[in-house]
Amino acid sequence: MWLGCWTHARRYFLEAARERPRTVARILRLISRLYRWERVWDKRQIGPRRAGLRQRCFERPLRRLRQLALTLSQCVLPKSGLGQACAYLLNQWEPLTAHLGHSETRLDNNLVQNAIRPSAIGKKNWLFIGHPTPASARRSSARSSSPVSGTAKPPTPTCAMSSRACRQ
Repeated sequence: MWLGCWTHARRYFLEAARERPRTVARILRLISRLYRWERVWDKRQIGPRRAGLRQRCFERPLRRLRQLALTLSQCVLPKSGLGQACAYLLNQWEPLTAHLGHSETRLDNNLVQNAIRPSAIGKKNWLFIGHPTPASARRSSARSSSPVSGTAKPPTPTCAMSSRACRQ
């Protein structure tokens, strides 16, 4: 099952709001209508009936949204922010509307992204685990950890480091 994320679609329009504020506001209102229904259904704990409710309640806002995006894509530059937002929405239309047939899905993947954020933030730090430390730290640690003579060979370069970086 391939599902789209409405938050990503919405973000493209938010970024393009300066180009046509009133038009973008209409689009954002249509998207927020979907989320409003979802909040109501969450409070009522609708469960398996959600797919049927989505098909019935989302029909009009989605039809308007698609028509507006098609019209806008014809009259704005494709490389403009609004053109890119419309292109994203139209290219992702099938996965974005796939939620209509599934009660157990969410309109966005914010919960998943928030859950994996710590590992995404830490990956830059973890990238260097097992790699030699920066050059200045290597020099000082090599001097202090040297055997009896007080000198040590610099570490051999890894594929992530050039030999020039090791000499510095």
